[in-house]
Amino acid sequence: MKLLRIAAIGVAAAVLSACGGHGFEGKWQVESDNPLVVAAMKQSGASHFNIGDDYLEANGQRNQLDDIFVRESEGKSYLVFVNDEDEQAMEIIDDNTLQQSMGPLSITFVRQ
Repeated sequence: MKLLRIAAIGVAAAVLSACGGHGFEGKWQVESDNPLVVAAMKQSGASHFNIGDDYLEANGQRNQLDDIFVRESEGKSYLVFVNDEDEQAMEIIDDNTLQQSMGPLSITFVRQ
């Protein structure tokens, strides 16, 4: 009976951990040493946003996504946003820093 109880607890813990989200929920803000980058991001309305369990929210508008998850590739981690088979990814620098590469320009976001 004790073994059955331990197995049931193990299964419940595994199911709950799978539902735990991606770990990057919260408010994020652009950070850069270049004031032109910050000004351009503020003007476009992309200087800060919220990441939820399955959505992005910016400028009062919530965009529901099909999935948000962490992907490991070539020794780096990426936070991947999936919507209608389209994927966008930000490199995970650490638990509080994401970096979006846009050609020759990289934009850093920090958790508030």
